[in-house]
Amino acid sequence: MILNDLIEIKNAELAGRKKITLRCCMAAGCLSCGAKGVKQQLDKAVADAGLQDQVEVRGVGCMKLCCEGPLVQADPQNSLYIKVTPENAPSIVAAIQGGQPVGDKAFCGVVCREPGGGRGAYTQVDLTGN
Repeated sequence: MILNDLIEIKNAELAGRKKITLRCCMAAGCLSCGAKGVKQQLDKAVADAGLQDQVEVRGVGCMKLCCEGPLVQADPQNSLYIKVTPENAPSIVAAIQGGQPVGDKAFCGVVCREPGGGRGAYTQVDLTGN
């Protein structure tokens, strides 16, 4: 392989990615708090919204904030949703589309990465309007 081959492979991989990625922690701590159900409901909420071609829901390993799990990270927004329940899935999908949270109770919590902030540079944001 030469450099041009690697660049072609990289470009093909990037072109195949979806615009938005929802990463759901599937490590032991989050699984014990219900992450499997969260991921299933995120998949369903994405399908119900007709966003399968734009949003990928991916199960990932530990996100290093076990005490706040289950965790869901949305990219490219750099939002980290904490203490997520399956019932929060439609609200998360609405939020990544720029809409308002759905239902009586919005997220248990969301933190957003500070622009230009380093690893762990998050601030708490209230999306409920309260």
